[in-house]
Amino acid sequence: MKLAVIIPYRDRVSHLREFIPLIRQELQSQEIEFEIFLVEQSVAGAFNKGRCCNVGFALASGFDWFCFHDVDLVPIEKSDYSWPTWPTQLVHASSKHDYQVFDDVNLGGVCLFQAQHYQLINGFSNNFWGWGCEDNQLSWRCTAAGLKIEKRNGIYRHLPDERPADMSRYEENLAYLSDPLEYANDGLNSLTYELLEHTKGEDYTRILVSFDDFPA
Repeated sequence: MKLAVIIPYRDRVSHLREFIPLIRQELQSQEIEFEIFLVEQSVAGAFNKGRCCNVGFALASGFDWFCFHDVDLVPIEKSDYSWPTWPTQLVHASSKHDYQVFDDVNLGGVCLFQAQHYQLINGFSNNFWGWGCEDNQLSWRCTAAGLKIEKRNGIYRHLPDERPADMSRYEENLAYLSDPLEYANDGLNSLTYELLEHTKGEDYTRILVSFDDFPA
């Protein structure tokens, strides 16, 4: 049984330098066999977290379960990355919100999926650009597919924001979220990207991609 850690990423070097050794240490302490995949989007256009996650899943073959992990969340207590029975949210509380309990079932931040469950929901949508809503829709996809969402009591330290969130398309994301979407036609099976680099390093594999259909 082997875990793939997928990190959607762009231009957060200080976060990455701190995150990689800490997540490796955490997973090794839990005796989990794993590999880390950094899916880095090129500089052009708005960032697309969901599509980066889909690229990671598509290129990381042979893994039993997947962790989709924001680079600015560092596990500090009770963060169990072991095999999930159902899609699982790990962020129970974080320093960003003064460690207050995070009760809803949004699959944002850090979440676990069996490979077959991620395929069943067709992965993330490819159509959310900038900040917001892709995690909400991921949760809705699970519900629509009859998958239970579980939660573990992970405690995380949030690394300081390096730049303001890109809210330029938040209203469009909200509108797309509220539409009756055809999940079967937007996700892994409609994924498009250009692979610019695929390099396996000592600590992680770097996958550099570009998307040429980003909104103006």
